[in-house]
Amino acid sequence: MTPELQQRIEEIASRYPRRRSALLPALHLVQRESGGYVGPDQLAAVADLIGVPVSEAYGVQTYYTMFERRPLGRYHLQVDTNVPACSPAPRPSWPTSSGRSASAWARPRRTAVHAVHVECLASCGTCPVIQVGDRYYESMTPNAPTA
Repeated sequence: MTPELQQRIEEIASRYPRRRSALLPALHLVQRESGGYVGPDQLAAVADLIGVPVSEAYGVQTYYTMFERRPLGRYHLQVDTNVPACSPAPRPSWPTSSGRSASAWARPRRTAVHAVHVECLASCGTCPVIQVGDRYYESMTPNAPTA
C-alpha cells in the first residue's frame, strides 16, 4: 500500500469516533485504487491501519458482494436476479443484443467480462437492472440499446 493511500485511509478514519467505522470506506478506496479487488496483503494492511483484527476485515469483505478478493475481467457485469427484476416476465432469460441470454452472461468465466448473478442492485423501481463496473443500466428490455 502506498504512503498516499495510507494517508487517505488515515484521513477517513479520523472522521469517525471509532476507527473501525472507517473499514467499509477504506475497503472501497483500496479496491478502487488497486484495480478492482482487495487482495489478502491489502486486506491485512487495511486491518492493521484501521486497528481491527484481519478476521473482522475479512468478514466485512466477504459479507458485502461489492468487494472482490481477486482480479476480475476487464468488465464486471452484474445481473440482478431478485424477484422484482424477474417480474412480470422471467427477464433473466431475455436475450441480450448479442443473442445470449442474461443467464448465460451471468455464468462466471475467465474472460474480459466477469459476469455474475446478484441478488439485489437496490433499484427495484427500475428493474430489471444490469450493472457494468460502477454504472447502472436500468429498465432493461429484450431490445434495450447497448451503450
